[in-house]
Amino acid sequence: GPMATEGHLLVHVFEAAELSSSAMPASKLNPQVLVRCAGRSEGTAVKRRTDHPVWNESFSMPVAAIAKDVLEIEVISATSSAKGLGTWTFGVAELVEEMEGSS
Repeated sequence: GPMATEGHLLVHVFEAAELSSSAMPASKLNPQVLVRCAGRSEGTAVKRRTDHPVWNESFSMPVAAIAKDVLEIEVISATSSAKGLGTWTFGVAELVEEMEGSS
């Protein structure tokens, strides 16, 4: 059934730059961003053959428990064998505090 949520987090994915490396030249990169929170997973469009993708996409992610939930952002190159380019995790509580401007 539906999960009880404490609210939603609006995640805006703008762009990424300098994703290429000697092992993964821009011509082989198909960058995509995966956003995960509270069991929900969303993904941006796949941008083809670029190391400076611009997505400009927004996702409304459910938050089940502000104190416990983690927002995970992963950048992958969407190919037959999806290669991870980096993962960032943020505690939802920290993000909420930053947005409210409390110290």
